[in-house]
Amino acid sequence: MMKLQSVIINMKRDKRALCYKPLALLLAVDLIDNGDINPKQGFAPELILNKFNEAMLHFDKSRKQKGYMPLWHLTTDNFWTLYKDQKRVAGQGKSYLNPKSNKRLKELVDEVRLNLEFWHVEKKREEIYKASIELLRFDFSKKGDKASQFIANLFIDNNNKSPRALVTNERIIRDTKVTREIKEIYDDRCQICGVDLPVSKPYEKYSEGAHIKPLGRPHNGLDVLANILCLCPNHHVQFDYGYITIADDFSLISKDCSYNSKVLKVKYSKHKIDSEMMRYHRDNIYSDLE
Repeated sequence: MMKLQSVIINMKRDKRALCYKPLALLLAVDLIDNGDINPKQGFAPELILNKFNEAMLHFDKSRKQKGYMPLWHLTTDNFWTLYKDQKRVAGQGKSYLNPKSNKRLKELVDEVRLNLEFWHVEKKREEIYKASIELLRFDFSKKGDKASQFIANLFIDNNNKSPRALVTNERIIRDTKVTREIKEIYDDRCQICGVDLPVSKPYEKYSEGAHIKPLGRPHNGLDVLANILCLCPNHHVQFDYGYITIADDFSLISKDCSYNSKVLKVKYSKHKIDSEMMRYHRDNIYSDLE
């Protein structure tokens, strides 16, 4: 873990494009886990470029055609190697040879080959995923990079293959029947602060379904009503990262004690929360922040 984490944390990056490399790594993990890329075989650069464009279209439209940058420069971090006509591309990763556009990169490169040391084993891909998220969180908290905030907070693990939906506030969220149900129960009001967030369309509000025991590896929580809360985006982030948790009596606990006099709002007749899930969150999510 330390080797990969160190490589990712210490990656050289353009201060104007901090999120590019970690985003490209996250997209590559998804492409492999979804079966679109076989880590033992080369693949066309378009796979990363198209996914990058699609993601940035929602995070930052002005930068959606910049996928050539991380694809080119991640070769210097040894994540992959670029080839043209079965020959290793000369000078790859060098800034002065930067292809400057997706079109030019595709002229120079027709195959990307992954470094199997980093990508072949599922556990290593999990390490890449986690370290990339941590780097994005650092970029937002220490450097104020807003694109990193959007990506880190809501680029969610798709290991359990639940559908994703791109929504009007430019964030990726999990959209399932149970998340829609919890939002309906609470009329899109956050169970922690009571806020219902208006969005651009008239009479439309926005909230998020937050899983108490997280979905996907390594937690393997269930996508069921007893394991989900209706939260505003800010409290969803704080809950997911273990800044806030819930006691068995539904009182809130937070690292700075600022929430300790508050109680989670629960509509008991419609929403039966599993106490085991809350205990799991306290023991495994909240405690990890100590």
